[in-house]
Amino acid sequence: MRRPNRKRSCPREKRFGQPPAGVDLDAVARQANYIGSQEHKSTPMPGQIFVGPRPNASLCDPAFSPTKPSWATLRLWLETGIMNGQFQATWDRGFPKYVWHKQGDQAFLAIHSGNGEYHGFPITKDEWPEDWL
Repeated sequence: MRRPNRKRSCPREKRFGQPPAGVDLDAVARQANYIGSQEHKSTPMPGQIFVGPRPNASLCDPAFSPTKPSWATLRLWLETGIMNGQFQATWDRGFPKYVWHKQGDQAFLAIHSGNGEYHGFPITKDEWPEDWL
């Protein structure tokens, strides 16, 4: 049974880190993929069984849907965050666990969920990495 009113899993250490020795960030960025999370979608995602959003989940902005061009924007932000070193030092199976990207005054956090796949969400300024403050 899930705990009600779950908090987001933001990293405790909000600081950019270094990749493990010998890691090619461009190759990691090319292999990373933004897939989103069904728990936060109000519409089905291609290739996934639609279960609907979790009852207490915040819903993603419908403008960022896999069937719209903006889905490629999310993928680009993930890739850019990795290539620019905007990730925490913790790595998970060859990928940074947390990747940040800032677009204007809005910042986003992507979390590695396995196999190079990420889901993400906008974050508030108090959740920004120290490197941006």
